Amino acid sequence: PKSLFEKAGAVGLRPRVAGCKAAAPRHIRNYGEERERSRRPPWAARRSRRSFQTGSKQNYFDIAGDPVGLDWGYIYTAASTSQSTHMIASVNKCVSLFESGGKLTNAISPRMPRAVSDGEPSEAFAFDLGAVGGTPTSRHVLVAYDEVYAIDYFSQMQRPYWRHGGVKPLTMLARAGHNYNTLMRQATDFDHAVMHDAVQVGGRKYAQICALAYRQSLAAMGISADSHGLPLVFTKEETSNGDIATVDVFFPASPVLLTFCPQLEAASMVPILDSANTPRWKFPWAPHDLGTYPICRGHYHSGGETMQVEESGNMIILAAAVAHAQGNADFATRYWPMLTSWVNYLRKDGFDPENQLCTDDFMGFMAHNANLSVKAIEAMGAYAYLCKLRGMTALAADYEARAKRWARRWMTVDADGNHYRMAFNRPNTWSQKYNMVWDDVLGIHAFPELVKHNEIAYYLTRFNRYGLPLDIRTQMTKTDWSIWSATLTKNPAHFKIFMDHIYHWLDNTTDRVPLADYYNTLTGTDGMHARPVMGAAFIKFMATPAIWHKWASRAATFPNNWAPLPPPPIIKIVVPTAQQAPINWHYTTKNPGHDWNKANFADSGWAVGPAGFGTRDPGVKPRTRWTTDDIWLRRTFTMPPGHRNHLMLYAYHDEDMQVYINGVFAGGASGYSTRYVPLAITAAGAKALRTGRNEMAVHVHQTTGGQFADVGLAQVLPGK
Repeated sequence: PKSLFEKAGAVGLRPRVAGCKAAAPRHIRNYGEERERSRRPPWAARRSRRSFQTGSKQNYFDIAGDPVGLDWGYIYTAASTSQSTHMIASVNKCVSLFESGGKLTNAISPRMPRAVSDGEPSEAFAFDLGAVGGTPTSRHVLVAYDEVYAIDYFSQMQRPYWRHGGVKPLTMLARAGHNYNTLMRQATDFDHAVMHDAVQVGGRKYAQICALAYRQSLAAMGISADSHGLPLVFTKEETSNGDIATVDVFFPASPVLLTFCPQLEAASMVPILDSANTPRWKFPWAPHDLGTYPICRGHYHSGGETMQVEESGNMIILAAAVAHAQGNADFATRYWPMLTSWVNYLRKDGFDPENQLCTDDFMGFMAHNANLSVKAIEAMGAYAYLCKLRGMTALAADYEARAKRWARRWMTVDADGNHYRMAFNRPNTWSQKYNMVWDDVLGIHAFPELVKHNEIAYYLTRFNRYGLPLDIRTQMTKTDWSIWSATLTKNPAHFKIFMDHIYHWLDNTTDRVPLADYYNTLTGTDGMHARPVMGAAFIKFMATPAIWHKWASRAATFPNNWAPLPPPPIIKIVVPTAQQAPINWHYTTKNPGHDWNKANFADSGWAVGPAGFGTRDPGVKPRTRWTTDDIWLRRTFTMPPGHRNHLMLYAYHDEDMQVYINGVFAGGASGYSTRYVPLAITAAGAKALRTGRNEMAVHVHQTTGGQFADVGLAQVLPGK
């Protein structure tokens, strides 16, 4: 760190200072036995910067889910050849050489590829900073991670956005190195400007919360390029269930994008809007999510997890927020029939929601949810705003009047003395009404200021050591919602009380998680963390019109002509699954030990039963009941001649599945699917497959919820 170098020079600890940087593959791999290959790319020696590339087998999209990172792609490092020495070797060897002489040997270990657990092969650079005194001396390493492919978007493999237009790692590293000083200056200026405005609107502690939230929220989003080269933004529901493009995740995350680049907020909405805007989506409400990160397939058969009022209201409010930031309804107009169908659903069922989930689904189902009703009211007002922008004056007046009429009715049925209830039918309760924040942010003004004032006054009596609980049922809270609730107040001193408690929790608890969004207000222990939802912190920027307009007006823009949703692939079954026939498998739920997956393994002692295996899951019925944590399956099958082009595993996996063909690992998936999905076959698995008789062995591991397992083979052809 620069501060260490400055200190060392200032106090005279060492007249010369050297620094070593090692990029170790353990930080990007999921399994310690992955075989890594580190090398110097062919172009590296021709540049003024020495560059390295590290990666392993490239099985794109072979895993998905919550507690895993991407298991493909390459890490790149680069540094000036005139300012550094380098090497690729075990991390201990790199550190030992540096400690002994302050330099590395510029050598590359010939033992590649090798497992990560085999000495932890690393890319290392060492720098001699010369004599360091009162003037700082700096060196830098460029570190990049190239996913190669970022998102499986309805069976279309999409590149990360930085690659749009054909940009490759060499170009990226060269540009970054050439523009290093300019980029650092721009980043520093941006940091200072954001922190200045954060202090201005919310105080010093709020500003520091924003500093944490900005980095975390953006790091938890993936951005791919569609076939038109335009960005699509995908959130990952980290430390929850790994869902991709979850509406009630990118909804709380939205303020960071709506503030600094509103068109990227639109880009996060496009996948949901396009997937629902097809005949395959047969539900009157908005989808909850599109699959498991990084695989977008949609939930056309079952509808997936449903939050009818929650997600429909979220999408309408976000469409209005994008329009507010951009000063026009062009984006909303592209999807007007879809938005209208959702507001019609809310008009019918939104004011007094039936027993259903809201975004706080960890608290369970609840009918007559007062905060969910607020969301529907704000969605009515948001739709009125969009109508007004589109010149639909009469319709705008109708929905604006409805929002205000519903708000007055809400105030009557939800009143509970000096505050408002958690649910219409539950007296002597309370809850945070964070959805009401949009009333002022979007200029809806359906609720009188007195409602917000009374709610804030009541909240101030319910604080625990580390903050305001979510509602009367729990001591847990959501950091994102607490900041939204705080923004209801017009009194800076009251806003400060919220921030003081959150800051106290961040600053005084022993947990090393930088910024959780779900924690206990009594003990400080946390739950969900590392999630994009903390982009919610910037709602205070949006609630300050001059600040929001300043940042939104500076944002980059691009046209609203995203590519159409890829057509569904054509599935041609080659080896049947339980969908086609009751195929018999040998199976056991007791660990069969070594070699169970090898060809010619003796499985005659195993039970025999027809697929699929499990309990009732979306869209399937098991023929053989399986309720334990693990099941091992084996079957023989006949592979017909040909049919090798576009061949994939075709599986329903709930949850983690590994498939072997003739004793060779052929592919698998982590997490769960809610329908049969194509899974890539490894090169080794495809090679092991032969015409005629073959053996398939499968292991499936279950953690929680429903479970189901079945697999066959299919040709997955491009859709038309």
